[in-house]
Amino acid sequence: MRALPIALAATLMLLVTSSPARSDDPVTSAVRFNREIVRIFDRKCLACHAPGGIAMSLATYRDVRPWARAIREEIVEQRMPPWSAARGYARFKDDIALTPRELGTILTWVDGGVPRGDESDLPASVPRPAPGAEPDHLVAVPAQQVPGNQEDVVRRVVVTTALTADQWIRQVQIRPGDRRILRAAFVSVIAEGHEPVWAGAWTPWQTEVSPPSTGAFLVRRGSRLSIELHYRGQDAPTVDNTVIALFSARENQPRELTSLTVGSDDASRSKAATLQKTQAALTHEALVWGIRTELMVDGTSLEVTARKPDGTIEVLLWIPQTRTEWPSPYIFQDPVRLPAGTVITLEASGRNENGGRGARGVRAILTLHRLD
Repeated sequence: MRALPIALAATLMLLVTSSPARSDDPVTSAVRFNREIVRIFDRKCLACHAPGGIAMSLATYRDVRPWARAIREEIVEQRMPPWSAARGYARFKDDIALTPRELGTILTWVDGGVPRGDESDLPASVPRPAPGAEPDHLVAVPAQQVPGNQEDVVRRVVVTTALTADQWIRQVQIRPGDRRILRAAFVSVIAEGHEPVWAGAWTPWQTEVSPPSTGAFLVRRGSRLSIELHYRGQDAPTVDNTVIALFSARENQPRELTSLTVGSDDASRSKAATLQKTQAALTHEALVWGIRTELMVDGTSLEVTARKPDGTIEVLLWIPQTRTEWPSPYIFQDPVRLPAGTVITLEASGRNENGGRGARGVRAILTLHRLD
């Protein structure tokens, strides 16, 4: 469950004030915070809603109780958690959407008087994971001055890697400087004479984005990193010092990970357009690791499909309604194997700023590697 925007938070406080969960509300539910709810929140909410995170804490009963009615509103309207991909098609890692059972459990708890439960029902604390391996290279991102009280601050910077020779990189890891303000980050590798390759991503709930062990990114000497940072300002101006960590591949000859872009970033598309449909064909057998979307407008319906040479169609990603303020990478639970000749199609439609239907500047970027 992600952060509540500042303007929305004011509205939610009005909801809480007008219909609070009071201490004298009758308890009619067998669901307890200390038994069921705390475990759901731990799985789906605390990545953002922990103390010191990007939004108010939902770690304890005392933290949650004043927000109970607002939480109900958010999950019923499907604004929280901010996961846009529809279920029933591809399976993704770190899917934070509530299952029907989780949704029903939370609603039963709120409508049943938000009972706390026994302290003995609380789960045991989980030890923090040990630090991983040290990176082979660190690349500092220039300090970003993030103004206060701004909802969607997007920064794009390009930095050099300072590599003196070509390097096979198995993981591009983003280490945020200030988790209170960073919503998302994406890294692409840019090398002269080559197409940019989307190589890494970070969100509060998806901090370790690792490609398949059989593939790696070839970061050539003189390459640069293009970094896109999405912030949510605090009450006062804040400085973020994010760092990019590069981990070298251990294999001598891993398969090179590349990107395939479907769609258009043309912001001048006709506002009268009702549908954007673009295609790109795979010239080789490939293993698709993940998809990143780039959007210019909210409310877009987006579908990425793969039509194989035998005529079968596989839906790789369907987003019924996009939300630009919560960008997310979609990493497949199991990489998708596609034969040569497969046609990747992006279809998108949405409402433009004049109230008409349009889907301007929508792209899907697939990261994959050759298998032939």
